[in-house]
Amino acid sequence: MYVEIVECVRERNCTAELYRRELEEVKRLDRKRALADLVASINSIRGRAETFYHIVRRELYTKLGVFTTPAGSLIIECGGKGDRYCDLCSALVPASLRGGMCYIPSTILNEDVFLGLPLDYEPPQKHFGEFIAPAPMNIVAYDIDSYEAADALEALASWMSRVSAFEGMEIGRLEVGVKYVHGYGYFSEPPDLLIYTLDGTTVGIVYVDVRETVHMGFSRGKRLLMEGVEQVYVVHPYVDRRFHSDVASRIGNRWDISDLGYVTVDVSGGRITVHKQAYQNRYVRSSDAVRRKSAVLKESLRKA
Repeated sequence: MYVEIVECVRERNCTAELYRRELEEVKRLDRKRALADLVASINSIRGRAETFYHIVRRELYTKLGVFTTPAGSLIIECGGKGDRYCDLCSALVPASLRGGMCYIPSTILNEDVFLGLPLDYEPPQKHFGEFIAPAPMNIVAYDIDSYEAADALEALASWMSRVSAFEGMEIGRLEVGVKYVHGYGYFSEPPDLLIYTLDGTTVGIVYVDVRETVHMGFSRGKRLLMEGVEQVYVVHPYVDRRFHSDVASRIGNRWDISDLGYVTVDVSGGRITVHKQAYQNRYVRSSDAVRRKSAVLKESLRKA
């Protein structure tokens, strides 16, 4: 399966159906076996644990192409044998290096597997200084273009419903334009997309067409965090890389909204770009009122 994914990324023509097949294969894989295989090669990667950590955390600063798949796998364009990233990939996942494209399956990147590794190092402490947006993570979405879609949001919703996964999370329910959830009530700031994953995570998406307004969606995103949604993404249509890098940095440098994720959708170019990953909503941890809202929302969506 990894060969097909690598080739479609190389050719920039990955389809929702192919990603869906990868997701089904990932669900069948044995994570314990993946851990055992990785531990077996631990001696060859022990000295590069720091690099491994940064790749896992998607904080890789590089001019090379960095791609992800909806199932959570990682693909890095590297320079071939002798390149530090290519060599690391070969050590982590033997036989998964193909023509300068390194494929690391989500079983290896799974947090439970990663935390179970006997690596002799202390993970870097979270940096509280200026946030600089890391290299964006691209998802090739060849068939995201829909002539029937009214805008990038509608095209994204249609594509996500076919893939049934986003950022390593399998989608259980996907609601468009939801304003009311039975048992929870009305949203004061309705999400444009509301996702309930199979592992019980709530994800909200706020869409703003920045080509037509000066608003960025920050205030809407914050209000959705206060509604108790566990992960919130602001989504813009693609404008240009410098603009979006600046937006991601602005989000990261504002304490009150730094948990927001930031994604752009290039419908005509067939690419979704994750400029900043969403963090778990801090308000759920720090506010009793938000925590209660979050618990009611999860339970209401679970029963629906």
